[in-house]
Amino acid sequence: MQSAGEIVKNGGHAFLQVEASPLLGRGDDREHYDHWLPLTCEPVFYEDKITFATYSWGQQRCIDISVETFCDSFHGVVVASR
Repeated sequence: MQSAGEIVKNGGHAFLQVEASPLLGRGDDREHYDHWLPLTCEPVFYEDKITFATYSWGQQRCIDISVETFCDSFHGVVVASR
């Protein structure tokens, strides 16, 4: 995530493959990898939490969750840099 955030900071793009329900506050469904989230800023880690901005279903979103929930829900990242 930190590397992906650095790429975004420098004008590149990063898309996170995640299970949407835990990250977007819609329950605890962890049956499948079902969502791609664009990373729109560098992630911030504090205490046992991670926060980052994204865009999902036509809305700007601020994700602010525990690192444990994020790690359980995150499955990979695709990046493109200049």
